[in-house]
Order: sequence, then structure tokens, then C-alpha cells
Amino acid sequence: MCLWSTIFIVIVDVHQLNSSDFGRIVDHPHRDGSKSKQIVMNNGHCLPLVAFGTWQLGNNSVVKRAIKSAITNGYRLIDTADIYGNEQMIGDILQELFKEGIINRDDLFITTKVWCNHFSKSSVIKSIQQSMQKLKVSYIDLVLLHYPTGFKENDDQDKYPKFKNGSIIPRTWKKDSYLETWESMEQAIRNNYTHSIGVSNFNRRQIKTLLSKATIKPVINQVESHPNLKQKLLLKYLLENQIIMQAYAPIRRADKELLNDPRLIAIGENHNKTSAHIALRWQLQRSVPIVVKSSNPKRIKSNIQLFDFQLTNDEMKQIDMIDEKQRIYDINGLTNHPDYPFNEE
Repeated sequence: MCLWSTIFIVIVDVHQLNSSDFGRIVDHPHRDGSKSKQIVMNNGHCLPLVAFGTWQLGNNSVVKRAIKSAITNGYRLIDTADIYGNEQMIGDILQELFKEGIINRDDLFITTKVWCNHFSKSSVIKSIQQSMQKLKVSYIDLVLLHYPTGFKENDDQDKYPKFKNGSIIPRTWKKDSYLETWESMEQAIRNNYTHSIGVSNFNRRQIKTLLSKATIKPVINQVESHPNLKQKLLLKYLLENQIIMQAYAPIRRADKELLNDPRLIAIGENHNKTSAHIALRWQLQRSVPIVVKSSNPKRIKSNIQLFDFQLTNDEMKQIDMIDEKQRIYDINGLTNHPDYPFNEE
């Protein structure tokens, strides 16, 4: 199911959008006169198609230079998380950029994620409040559950609490305990702490279970996805239920074997683009927004140059035929957790 066939449209008043517009691609206007390509989520809010990721990006000067470069080059989504340990740094940087007039808060979309040791009802709210304080904002555009797996809570003394055998200590051995956690995510909406809530690293069964109990549907599921991990079944299920799949690691951590795939190179030559451009554009044409990351200003600029060409149906099919491989991101010691998500798609 692909929604990309919808032509780009310009909506002057994006507040007129609602859930019936799910999947539409819009030219979202900003106060500085610029526009960014965004996709309408199931609650009527818009998600920028290309997010700037900040995991392990570097020290303060590197992150500041990278974020400023990203915003200057048209990125309008900054993706962070509690576990990244950089929310305070990003908050300070954004405040400087707001004061310098580089960007307006209302023109910037901020995503953060609740880590696994904050899954009790009170701890979820506390975590979101702490993220708001660190980011120095009065609201967060999108808050995600980072994983479906709750860990033993210990006041942040250990983000990865483990038994002596190296296995993660779960918050409870009860399966699907994220359902209780989700109730607090919904409360965060009612408290006006965030506009939208979603999940990350959930499989289809877990999404189905969540939908059976949720009163507020998740807007996205952020997962690892690239031509070696297409997640076709998951994508199909999510779109059928009006949930967007957002891809992190969309070029498999700049994997040389992937980027040297002769099919990607040949398609790139057809469009005067790099193989990375082709892998990223392939995701967008599957209705999958992406999270890209770099500290290199040239690469930051290059990674968002995806809207001046379009892949043919045949080119899309060629990329679909690239061999599947194992995921590259997982958590050591997590496989015995009752809600471990990666045994199925």
C-alpha cells in the first residue's frame, strides 16, 4: 500500500487538516517563508519527511554545528531521546538558535523518547516532564515509547539493569506490560505535554495488542529499516491501521556493502544521484519518512536533497529485490524479556 502517488499539495492553513487526510504529502509553510515536505498523521498533525537524528552525534560544538547546518538546509524535525543523554545540550543549542532568529519554535518539530526504565505510570509522566525541562520547551511535538520492553526502575542509576548472567531485568514478567505504560502516554496528551504519541521498535502483534486497548492511537512506529531490512509486512499492517512507519538507520549505518550494491549505483547514475540518495528516496516513495544523521555539513545538506527526482516503478522493484540481512540494532541481554520485539516482524 503506497500513499506516495498523492501529488504534492500546498496547504496554506495546515490547521484545517484532520485524520481523514492521513498519508497526504503536504508542502508545510513556515513563518520564515520556507516550506518543508511533511506527511499527515492520523491525528491531523504533520510529520516532516526527513528528520535529523542526534544519537551519538558528538560533543556540544559538533552537535551545535550539525543542528544549525541541518536547520539551515531545511530540516524541520530534530529527533532525540532520554537515553541519548543529549537533551540538555540540544535544549541549550535550540534556545540559542531561537534567539538568533535561525528558527522559530513553532516551525520546529521535536521528537523524544521515553526510555525503558520509566515504564510505570508515574515514571512516564516524570520522564516527559524532565525531557521538556532539558529541552527548554513548553511542549514536545511527539513522544515515543523507545521500546515495548520495560526495565526494572532504579531512579536512573542504571539504564540497563541486568542479572549476573547479563540478561536485562524486566520491570515485570507480565507480557504486554506496555499497555499500562501507554495509559500515561495518553495522559501526557491530555496534560498538553505533547501533541502526538507513538512507539518505536514494536512488532505487528504488539501494535495489534496496543490498538485493542488504546483510546489514543499511536501516530508512528519508528523502526530500523533499509533495503536490507524492508519490514514489508509491518509497513503494510501499519498503513492499513493509519500508523506511519518511520525508518531509522535508512542506509544501514552507511554500510559499504549496501551503498556499493550495483543496483543502487546504477539507479543513482540514472538520476545523477548517489546510492545513498536512492536508498533514502526509496523509503519516501514507500510512504516511509526517514531519520538521517551526520555531523558532516556536506553530508547533512546532501541527505535532504531527495525531492528533485522520482524513482520509476521498475527501479522501486529492483531495490525491493536486494537481499535481506539481520538488523544491526538490538540491546544486549534483551532476548529473554517477555516483550522482546524482534523474534517476529
